[in-house]
Amino acid sequence: MPMREPSSGIVRGRHPLPYLGDPSSPVYRQVTMEVFNHQGKQGLFSRPAGCCLWWRTDEVNNYCSNCVLISREQQDTEFRQNLECRN
Repeated sequence: MPMREPSSGIVRGRHPLPYLGDPSSPVYRQVTMEVFNHQGKQGLFSRPAGCCLWWRTDEVNNYCSNCVLISREQQDTEFRQNLECRN
């Protein structure tokens, strides 16, 4: 049964995508997935182990919402904003 962290609204449990927990998978330990709840909305968000360097391209001028270069608290804020924009 998933466990909820009271202050964050994050639900942790089994891997939502089985290959993330499979040691033979090329993405094993490279990304974690979290079901994030906010204002009655739910989303599945990734937290990568490393930066993809997307912020260094000419196409964007900021970090990804789940970038390891921003704090976990800022990531959570970005996830909440993402959920607020969903219908």
